[in-house]
Amino acid sequence: MANSTAQWHQHLHIVGCQSCGQLYLAPAQLVATNCPLCPNETLQEVESPTIYTEQLVEPELVVPYAVSAETVNKSIRDFANSYYFTPQDLTTHNLQARMQRILLPMYLVDSDVETEWQAEIGFDYQVVSHVEQYQHGGWQSSEKKETRVRWEQRTGTLQRHYDNVRAPALEQHAEIVTVLGKFQTWQTEPFVPDHAADSLIQLPDREQADAWSDAEPLLLQRVEKECMQASKGQHIRQFKWQPTITNKHWTTLLLPTFTTYYLDDQGERIPIIIHGRNGNVTGEKIGSSQLAKRTSLALGIAALICFVIYLVGYFTTTAGIAPLFLLFALILGLSTLYPFYYVNKLNNKSPLNSPRRR
Repeated sequence: MANSTAQWHQHLHIVGCQSCGQLYLAPAQLVATNCPLCPNETLQEVESPTIYTEQLVEPELVVPYAVSAETVNKSIRDFANSYYFTPQDLTTHNLQARMQRILLPMYLVDSDVETEWQAEIGFDYQVVSHVEQYQHGGWQSSEKKETRVRWEQRTGTLQRHYDNVRAPALEQHAEIVTVLGKFQTWQTEPFVPDHAADSLIQLPDREQADAWSDAEPLLLQRVEKECMQASKGQHIRQFKWQPTITNKHWTTLLLPTFTTYYLDDQGERIPIIIHGRNGNVTGEKIGSSQLAKRTSLALGIAALICFVIYLVGYFTTTAGIAPLFLLFALILGLSTLYPFYYVNKLNNKSPLNSPRRR
């Protein structure tokens, strides 16, 4: 339910990224911060903020941050240790030091609905029957209760106001929820300016007309439930309506996340996102070609040493164990290929687990 706060964003600045086009509201100290999405871009203040009126949707509710520091630290430590040949910059300390709060928007829409409706309403009733069984030398009768549904045609009219029907405000909302997990959107508190004191607020990148296609089915579910309850039934099917929906009012629900990043071998930022409730982490896993080369070189040197020992031993009294060093040399020699194979496969993998990096 909308409860407008005049000039709610008067101390915030609209900033954007020239590369990915995403817009944010930022307090003064975060105006020139790094773009959470892009490798090497810095957010810049928008020169003509009035052209983004539709995207400047007032926050109404916030899902508060609830994850503990211990959980976040464990999650980013597990991420940093989740694969081999990581860039030198990918350390738990660096990820912790670069963490930034970002609130992601989800639309809330209020509306007035007026409609005639018809549906089949189901009413539960019980049928008692008896089952006869022959046991212990005689017939025994037992009672059996079965719940059935009686369907009746009902019609009616509805004139009602509905608050806070939800819809994704970001094009990548579904991907973010898939990799991070759902947000506990029933655990909310009213938005106050202090929520933005140290956070970026991402602005919607999805038009409200498009988002309505996701909100309308949820509105229909509410209407169906109320019509069923008004009919004192337990089930509903074949619902039909011809609604007139007016007075739509859009606000947002803000979802808590953190972002951080690490640098690859070329110094490019690789973004990571952290769920602000459960601590789940997602981000692109980039391997270090430099570390792979050093590892392969070390394995190659070890293989060469083993081969030299084999040659020396072959012509001396230790010829009996020389084949063992030849075997070591072959194994180490073949192992020199693995670091390159691993890093190449890792870096060429489609970054499906990184919805925020484009």
